[in-house]
Amino acid sequence: MCKVFAFHGAERKVGVTMIAQSIAEKIANDCEQFQVLLLVLNGRANEQYFDKEVKSIDEYKLQLESKLLNEKDFARDCRYKGNLHVLVGPRDEFEYRYYFPEEVTYLIECVKSEFDVIIVDTGDSIDCGLAVGGLTYSEHRYMVASQDETSLVRYENLHRLYEQMGYDFDYIVINKYLSQDVYSKNYIGERIGYNKEQLLILENSNKGKQAERGKKSLYELHDEVWCKGLEPIVQEVLRLCGVNGIAKQRKNKVWKSFI
Repeated sequence: MCKVFAFHGAERKVGVTMIAQSIAEKIANDCEQFQVLLLVLNGRANEQYFDKEVKSIDEYKLQLESKLLNEKDFARDCRYKGNLHVLVGPRDEFEYRYYFPEEVTYLIECVKSEFDVIIVDTGDSIDCGLAVGGLTYSEHRYMVASQDETSLVRYENLHRLYEQMGYDFDYIVINKYLSQDVYSKNYIGERIGYNKEQLLILENSNKGKQAERGKKSLYELHDEVWCKGLEPIVQEVLRLCGVNGIAKQRKNKVWKSFI
């Protein structure tokens, strides 16, 4: 049964797109039997980490409005590489106002039979029908923040609104983490009311510019320090999908001679 996971940002530039894409790529790489869909529903195309053309939701607007989307055609046309499929937001970012939450819920409901896991990048704004639709439909939600005061304040200011909309976040992902920063993991947890098991750390990466120039995610660039923090997130997603430990098993497979 397909599981849907949303990644939402406390503010802009905390790395939601990079995290969501890296998770989708790693699952697709580690679990070759899985069909993985990455939906970029943050109101913009955000194609900067893809090295070839991907499909935009613009191409499906009429089908979403008329509820005539064909799930098999969608899966075929959105195939990016192997078992990874990608759909990004509107290429004209001013067009996001013409998309409504019910169109997103219809999209996911229609195509989920073709996929084993769907990763949704919902950006940082809930004043966006695409993001609201993705957050509403998702069974599991992750909030992405940083150690910046502005990031924490914005989360605190919106916390009550998230609750009113029914959006509870299973985990807080602290991206771009610096161990020497005065805003430690313990401090952030106490401040926003999450225990340490619910706080996931992604160390600061110095390969951000390289990722943009090379049109690759940090996972594809093999940033070992950053990807070490990605591993427990991926393993939790896999566990919730009922495939606990597959990634590790795949890494340990070796050729055994039969001669």
